[in-house]
Formats: sequence, C-alpha cells, structure tokens
Amino acid sequence: MVKLACNYLVEAVELLNEEKIKFDYFKYPSLGSDDSFRSFKAFSEKIKHIKTIKPVLYHGFYPYKVSICNQRFQENFDIESFRKLCNISETPGISFHLNGADLNDSKDMVITSAIENILFIKKHFKDMEFITFENAMGNLNEHELNPEVISEIINKSDSKFLYDVSHAYWSSKKRGETFDDYVSKLPLDRVYEVHINGWQESDGDIQSHMKIQDELYPHLKDIVSRYPVEIVTLEYGRHYDRINCGCPVVNINKVNLEAKKEVREQLLRLKEIIG
Repeated sequence: MVKLACNYLVEAVELLNEEKIKFDYFKYPSLGSDDSFRSFKAFSEKIKHIKTIKPVLYHGFYPYKVSICNQRFQENFDIESFRKLCNISETPGISFHLNGADLNDSKDMVITSAIENILFIKKHFKDMEFITFENAMGNLNEHELNPEVISEIINKSDSKFLYDVSHAYWSSKKRGETFDDYVSKLPLDRVYEVHINGWQESDGDIQSHMKIQDELYPHLKDIVSRYPVEIVTLEYGRHYDRINCGCPVVNINKVNLEAKKEVREQLLRLKEIIG
C-alpha cells in the first residue's frame, strides 16, 4: 500500500488532533527555514518533538551546504553527524537533491560526481530501507535540469528516484520543453517517492509549495498506477509569498486557518488516489 506523507506543519498537527485527517509520516525539514535551524541541538530537538506526533521522513542533509552533484561533497559531508540525525528521527529512509554542481561543470563532470557521491552515501547508509534522489530546480548548473542526465545518474548508480512534480514543471519551462515531454524522459520506472504541490507563475517566476492545481491529481493518479511508487508526499507550505499572489503563509509556530483548510482538502484528495 502506498504511504502518505505531509510536510511538518502546525496546521496538519491540529488536523490530526481533531481527527480530520490521516497520514503516515511527517516530512522534515518542511519549510525553507524555521527556529530549529539555528543550531544542531535545536534541529535535533525539533525532530524529537515531531517524532512524538508522527513517524518522520528525514529529507535533505541539514546542516551541510554541499550537495550530491558537487565534486567536494564527500570531503564536506560529516557522516557521523548526519547519522545522528537519522538515528534521532528513526527515519526509514533518506533523500537528497540531485544538485550542487558548480555552474561551469561539464555534463560528464556532473554525472561522474553525482554517481561517485551516491555510491558513497549508499555504502555508508546500507541500513536504510530506501535512499532516493530527487530532480531539483533553481539557479543550477544546466545539466542538473536535463532529464536524460538525471536518468543516467539514477540508472548507472542503480538508485531509487524521488519525482518532484513542481520541480519537473519548473525545469521543463527553463529548458523550453512541454511538461509531458520532460516528465517522459525522467527515470519513472525507478520512482519510489513523489513530492507534489502546486504553483503559480508571475513575470517569468514560478512559486511552488502552494495548493495543488486540480489538473495535477490525474497526473499523480497516472504516475501511481503505472510506476512503483511507495510514498506520496504533500510538500505544501509557503513561509513567505515571494510573488505576492496572496497565498496562505505558514509559520512553524502559528496556525493559518486558510492553510489548514487547504492542507485538509489536499490530503483527503491524495488519500483517495493512493487508496
């Protein structure tokens, strides 16, 4: 059975307490930043607190800045500190973004660095149920947005894929491709988890982690029905409205009633899709 996860949000906690929703995991970190990011101890304590409410899916590798596609990843990665966070969270698996290359790195360099670093992670975290790698977005090395590069990295490293829907849309726009064409080139036969959220566009900018558009639900249903998806994660929650579109803004310490309504609606619709 496909599991359902949700960004850690106080709105979701309140809905759980009111028995208005059900899901399996809180994904954390969940927002771009919050009070727990001020120190390793604070971050650890936040994870301990979340774990008392729901099992935790640990995402990313806070507090480290160098990511999987970077040539210097291994020398900058503190294995033992990261392992402590994994143990504290009792996460069943870990996930990383396929980004971090220097802007001028060649295609071959991006692929080689990513594969070497993925094998490094897999070697040191064999006890995890799963390790997934996610298509990324942002002001990145152009090769990190190439779906064929992503597929080559995933396939050659024999890895599981984390498909992020909004990242795929952003990347398709950046590359001048249709969304469907872009997605068709991703390694969906290896997909383990899906991150889904909505977005809005303004003056060439795309703001994600917003309410899921209606047309994305059939897309998700198709992905779940055709590929080996084990987890679907609602990655909802804007802690600031960058494009001034009037979306609900969430805070790790205060409930936004409009956001709470949107969280409930989305989780119920996702639950219908995954069964």
